[in-house]
Amino acid sequence: MQLVGFTRAISDGAFTAQITDLIVHPSWRRQGIGRKILQHLCRQSNAKGADGCIVFVQQHERMFFWKCGFRMSGKYRVMKPCG
Repeated sequence: MQLVGFTRAISDGAFTAQITDLIVHPSWRRQGIGRKILQHLCRQSNAKGADGCIVFVQQHERMFFWKCGFRMSGKYRVMKPCG
């Protein structure tokens, strides 16, 4: 068995879940695994009481989260899903 992806978030179960890590092994990238992991994490966070998920992103990470439906929020480098 090989670990191909990993994510983790911090949440108090009442406000938002902050995604702190999302990693997919380089040889498994561009197959939709990161998107599926992210969607699962957000669904699980919502099921446990969080209003949504946020992520602090660096410039080179923005496009991935943009493609997953996250958008910039205000003047901060926070992205959250729209809709």
